[in-house]
Amino acid sequence: MFDIDKIMDMIDWNNSIEIQEKGIELAKNVKCINVFILPKHSKCNKNVWENCAKILAGRTDKELVPYLTDILLWIEDMNWPGAMIILERMKKFSDVGKLSIAIQETIRILDASNRENREIWLMTLSELLDNEKLEKELPINTLSELKRYYYKKEDLPKELHPGVAASIYIDNKKVGIIGKIHPNVTKDNIFVIELNVSLLKDIKVSKMKYKEISKFPGISKDIAFVLDKNITSEEVIKTIKKAGGKLLTKIEVFDLYVDSSLGENNKSLAFSLYFEDPNKTLTLDEITEIFDRIAIDVEKKHNAKLRNN
Repeated sequence: MFDIDKIMDMIDWNNSIEIQEKGIELAKNVKCINVFILPKHSKCNKNVWENCAKILAGRTDKELVPYLTDILLWIEDMNWPGAMIILERMKKFSDVGKLSIAIQETIRILDASNRENREIWLMTLSELLDNEKLEKELPINTLSELKRYYYKKEDLPKELHPGVAASIYIDNKKVGIIGKIHPNVTKDNIFVIELNVSLLKDIKVSKMKYKEISKFPGISKDIAFVLDKNITSEEVIKTIKKAGGKLLTKIEVFDLYVDSSLGENNKSLAFSLYFEDPNKTLTLDEITEIFDRIAIDVEKKHNAKLRNN
């Protein structure tokens, strides 16, 4: 019998690394691993979450199966300590049948609780679809929830610029194309969009949800990155959304710049970010903390560099 409270005390990140590691080692012998899933009882706080995630990540698929749905709730907010560890562990989960069931249950919980961060959470869950076996296992309605609207750089007419064009998909059906006319056709910056109206009419949509306008002012900040020209703005936006969390309410691409001064295979993408809290006026320190986290995550994930001018 192991003293869970003692282990929790040891894995608090305010302790020395040595004490934390001893606590993690002791935890390997605890059979009821549910005590390490987002622990919130009186003697625990988020100071232990990072190490709890490490403890769970070290368990076998068989040990994790009974708790998969609860574990997936951890990645509701990627700002939570340990969330990235849990996400990476779930990407390696081999029993796609069990994981598929857990994802479906998580989405039901998400819908029933009317979470405000629904879109961001679904986007995080969609990262698990890097596993093609899992994607094939999921029913079409769940797959559509995770990948309802997306773009693919394929099946494009030769008249479009391959680096500034994409096919538009909704519910896994190609409904159109969007992009810039190829320079071989015209030197003018002309963009086109083509949509299949017949397909669009048949797409089911949910009821519109309205959100009360905040009584408190928001803050707008711009950020630009130099990165490989093959990285899409959609990929960067996905990273920005996850890093920004609930307080980042709007993201817009406002500039694409290509020049030899950036490097042979590089481009610059600039984004306008809008931060807002419906319950209070945000402080500059709060915005700076989120802004810095966004910059670090984009630089790390996409090998990008923050552009200062």
